[in-house]
Amino acid sequence: MYYIDITDKRNIALAALLKEHGKQVEEFSWDKQIEKNSTCIFSPSKKFSTEMAENLPNDIVLYAGALSSEVVSILNNKNIIYHNLMLDEVFTIKNANLTCEGVLALILEHSDKSIYENNILILGGGRITKAMAVLLNRLGVKFAIVSFNKLKFPEYYLYSPKCYFGYLFVEDLNNFDIIVNTIPANIINKEVLAKIAPNTIFIETASVNCLNKEKVTNFNYIEAPGLPQKYSAKTAGKLMFENILGENIYD
Repeated sequence: MYYIDITDKRNIALAALLKEHGKQVEEFSWDKQIEKNSTCIFSPSKKFSTEMAENLPNDIVLYAGALSSEVVSILNNKNIIYHNLMLDEVFTIKNANLTCEGVLALILEHSDKSIYENNILILGGGRITKAMAVLLNRLGVKFAIVSFNKLKFPEYYLYSPKCYFGYLFVEDLNNFDIIVNTIPANIINKEVLAKIAPNTIFIETASVNCLNKEKVTNFNYIEAPGLPQKYSAKTAGKLMFENILGENIYD
């Protein structure tokens, strides 16, 4: 039996696919009596508190995103088999591609300029950044990459002729119309915040905000975690389906 949290749109698509393949599916709720050895599924962006973990039934299989060590410890004590969706490299890369499509949609929605007149700064060097670089290069859009990883920094010149190591980007902030953050850490302090040009569109894709949003006064700060569920829920649900049924297993 699959119990699925349908508060996330991609999980609705996942539930439909499981039913199409003859699986027994029910909507997850915290007060429902869940059978042992059943599978409970949450989205990769679901936030789990220790209280939520304590309220899960014992002896189940759980699919979710990355969880804290405290939550994982509770799951182990409850004999819950936990699968972190984000540890599947195929899933995370394909999901990053969907995130990039969502970022592009936000830029087109919120900018009053053509995408080709915007200059974009991407903070971070992970999967989303690389996927963004591929997409923007295909479109012929101007962009630069910021990396804080000294060992990996040189490789970003494969993606963009303009790259910054660490905070060297700060002096050029006025040159960028769009900033996309992918780093889940508070890297934008008040000094950096003050140098962001008025009317900049700042898109936050990370699960942890990179700045104090209460201090934002002169630019458009858009919190945008979980973009696949907003712009491509059906495809995102299919990716989860492939992961859960083991179709991403490869030698």
